[in-house]
Amino acid sequence: MGLAIFTFAALFAAAVSLIVFLPDIYRATATLLVERQQVPEDFVRSTVTSAVDSRLQTISQEILSRSRLQKLIRDLDLYQALRGEAAGDEVLDRMRKDIQLETREVAQLGENQATIAFAVSYSGSDPRKVAQVTNMLASFYIEENLKVRAKQATGTAEFLETELDKIKQKLDEQERLVSKFKEEHMGELPEQREANLSTLERLNSQLRLNGYQQVRAREQRAALTKQLSDAGKGRTRREADPVAARLAKMKQDLAELRSNFSEKYPDVVRLKAEIAALEKRRSAGGTVAEGEGARSPYSMELQQSLKAIGADLAGLKAEEKGVRESIAEYQRRVENAPRREQEFQALSRDYETTKDSYRSLLKRYK
Repeated sequence: MGLAIFTFAALFAAAVSLIVFLPDIYRATATLLVERQQVPEDFVRSTVTSAVDSRLQTISQEILSRSRLQKLIRDLDLYQALRGEAAGDEVLDRMRKDIQLETREVAQLGENQATIAFAVSYSGSDPRKVAQVTNMLASFYIEENLKVRAKQATGTAEFLETELDKIKQKLDEQERLVSKFKEEHMGELPEQREANLSTLERLNSQLRLNGYQQVRAREQRAALTKQLSDAGKGRTRREADPVAARLAKMKQDLAELRSNFSEKYPDVVRLKAEIAALEKRRSAGGTVAEGEGARSPYSMELQQSLKAIGADLAGLKAEEKGVRESIAEYQRRVENAPRREQEFQALSRDYETTKDSYRSLLKRYK
């Protein structure tokens, strides 16, 4: 019994002596919060897309690098005793062991959107230096994180700028193709179909009117030819009173013209004037010489009227030819419209898709 008590007392005294004579070890911890982007990504898409864990590992490699730790050891005069006895690599390994990094999940904001925090700790015998090293390590993480984010954001902006240049060139080329298509198929475009149909209807009406005018001109020509033929037969010479016979014939012709035309029609006005002049001569006792019928002003007027009607008919026929050619052209445009519409839709669809992509990239770039 006494031996056991003595043994326990000896071990307890040794443990207390060891605890008393061991150097004091201090530990300082700094916690850093990683906040997610505050503006919803539906409005502003983040330019930094790497995961927090992978970015943290990348930053840790930089902070725990040889050059960074050597500078920290030298500036704060750390591990004085160890530097005199051990090699440089052993001092660096000792400091890396004294530095600890722990990742923590603070809050769950939503699906796959947790707020992350991590703690960086440092252990040492000098409490003041321990606190300094911990604060400097925390500031290193913040600075490196800003550098990484700036680098990634710059890379994203450069990438978007390059893509914008490419898609802008593609958009310009498609705009050129759309303009070229419109120029080559002007009149056959989908938006011009209604105008083509309206013009086609107007041309058909014009063609019908032209046909009616030609029929009238031919009827007038036939009537004038008959009048000229009657005047050339010298009927007025075989009548007892040639002036009266001529007046009767002129009045008959006037009646026929009035049944088809108005009082303002040129032939009606002319016949009325000739009848009035002939009646005036008759009342004055004038006569018409034999053979005058063929050379009379009346016959000459008839010949001039025939020439005028012939010229009108030639103009109407030329107009008919032009109208028929225009009708054929507009009919071709209307028939080609469905095919042009399909071609234009395919071209426009590619153009609009490229335009939407350009706007989306431009929005992200800005």
